[in-house]
Amino acid sequence: MDILTQVMQELSQRPPGRVIGTGTMLDTARFRALLGAHYGVDPRSVHAYILGEHGDSEVPLWSSASIGGLPVLDRTILGHAWDRPAMDALFDRVRRAAYEIIDRKGYTNLAIGVVLAQLVETILGDQRSVLPVSVRLDGEYGLGGVCLSIPCVVGIEGIEGRILPGLDAQELTGLQHSAAVLKERMAGIRI
Repeated sequence: MDILTQVMQELSQRPPGRVIGTGTMLDTARFRALLGAHYGVDPRSVHAYILGEHGDSEVPLWSSASIGGLPVLDRTILGHAWDRPAMDALFDRVRRAAYEIIDRKGYTNLAIGVVLAQLVETILGDQRSVLPVSVRLDGEYGLGGVCLSIPCVVGIEGIEGRILPGLDAQELTGLQHSAAVLKERMAGIRI
């Protein structure tokens, strides 16, 4: 998906901010849902993002994940202590979800349809929502020339702003790795 976004941006006459990939919107929704289930709260009370590639090199942002404004990292929330192995397993479920769906029914279609509808509604309604969509980076986090997901303000004009959460060293390394994976794949494509 990130590669297709980049190819479309390069081939299109449209401004880059109007060629948007769904990025990690679906992964982020799954992440929030699983965190909500783990802590016993509605996913709408969970603020957390998956950044980078929509794929195996995606990066969970534990350092800014919160429930009701409380960071989850190294805290006990509603009787649930931070448990790195449990959180790693939770994130692995997010990353592997599409593979499991494909194994069961042969394809994925419903969830991406919901995400596309949300993105279209956000644009047409000029909601200016912050969504983790795939955009070409231009120096953010020291990266450029690659499309991957970062939180962006999305409205009637497309990408109207970029939100850059602080990343810890592990998250930054993960995002750099994600960009390198995508650049390597993009290098094999002639436009």
